This record gives sequence, C-alpha cells and structure tokens, in this order.
Amino acid sequence: MRMKYGVLGDGVNLASRLEELNKRYKTDCMISQSVLDEPGVADAFYVRPLDLVHVKGQPQPSRIYQVLGMREASECDVQMREIALVSQQAFRAYMEQRFDAAIGHLRTIAGIRGGEDDTGQVLLERCQEFLENPPPPNWDGTEVSSDR
Repeated sequence: MRMKYGVLGDGVNLASRLEELNKRYKTDCMISQSVLDEPGVADAFYVRPLDLVHVKGQPQPSRIYQVLGMREASECDVQMREIALVSQQAFRAYMEQRFDAAIGHLRTIAGIRGGEDDTGQVLLERCQEFLENPPPPNWDGTEVSSDR
C-alpha cells in the first residue's frame, strides 16, 4: 500500500508564497513578521524590511524581511548593520508616505552596496510612482501579491 503525505496550514501557505516572492525582490532568504517575532530570531539575524504584502490565502497582510546574515558570524557586520538600519528608515518613510525620504534612504543603501541594490529597486520604483501618482487616501502600504 502506498501513502501520500502533505503539509497543510497558514504557515506552510505563507512560506510557499514567500518562496515565490524571493524572485520578485531578488533575495535568497525571506521571512515574515511572525518568524521575526519568534524568540531569539531578531537577536540572531540582521534583517531588512522589504514590504507589507497581502498574499493569496492569507487573511491579513504580512510584513516581510530579507535575512541579511547572522549577527555574530558575519564578516560584514558593519555593512549589514548599516543596511538593516537604513532599510528600517526607508520602510518607515514609505509607510508614512514620505516617498522622497524613502528614495533617499534606498539610494544610500545602493551606495553602501557598491552602487546597486536590486532588492531595494522594487520599493524605489513604487515610491517614484507614488510621487507622480499619489496613493488613495485609504492606502495602508499593503502590496497585493499576485504570485501563484
């Protein structure tokens, strides 16, 4: 007799969606807010806020983060710490609809990374679009993911 096993649940669904979102944001490792909130995670890793996304199958939007590296094992501690800090400032400015400030922070990150920041390009382009065409009054920063 053959048996087939599967895994179900919101966490598995979200993990599958994040795997797909890695392609859009050009990241290797991405986590959700719920993972970052687990004991010890925020203390162990440098993370970069990327977006607030609403993925198919999830009732609420999820804040997503790029994992930059481990805090104590990193050879590039100073650079990772700076990217994490400036990314927080950029994301805060974005959520507060201060798109010029967010663009400035994202360009700072590109400078830290040697002139290019493919990961930040998604948010940078969205900020530029919002400067030309502001979001509606009820905008809460959520990006609706159409992946899968």
